[in-house]
Amino acid sequence: MSVDSNLASYDGTTHVETQRRPETFYNFGPASSRDEIVFTCERPGADPEGGGKIPTTAVVQEWATFMKSKGIQRVLVLLSDGELGDYEEPGLLQCYTDLGFQVYRNPMGVEGSAPNAAKLLKEAERANEKVVAHCTHGKGRSGRVAAGWLIMRYGLSPQEATREAVQTAVQFGMERMGDAKLLEEWLNR
Repeated sequence: MSVDSNLASYDGTTHVETQRRPETFYNFGPASSRDEIVFTCERPGADPEGGGKIPTTAVVQEWATFMKSKGIQRVLVLLSDGELGDYEEPGLLQCYTDLGFQVYRNPMGVEGSAPNAAKLLKEAERANEKVVAHCTHGKGRSGRVAAGWLIMRYGLSPQEATREAVQTAVQFGMERMGDAKLLEEWLNR
């Protein structure tokens, strides 16, 4: 279900996907308009058409320049080992470190990833530093982190958090998936 035109009736309980506007670079935007701490985006070199190109260090540097222009200081990487293997040497995580980011790796599919993400996001909040969470396209796993932040920080229910994360994505022209059931499964894993 596309939610862009039916947002007023979306209650956060069904699976939805918002549509990205062409001017939304890197699918970047906030988790919510409640704060300026947690943001989501796509990884450097994400290819929506699936061309299979290996992202170069120059592509990572271009992504980093954009993120720094938005005040991002920390990067929460949700990628699997296989996805990280897509990058040329010295690798994505080392590039981020070399470019001055604080880097945290937290693959979504591992046990305890939700409490670990909560800890990392709360550390960023305490330090008053902006953090961006990214998966491949910045919509599924990243959207879950955005909604998870709203639960962890503001005490929303999974349905309320999903609805708000989706509303924010529409407002900022981001592509984001919302699914309260998948969110609950991740939080309870």
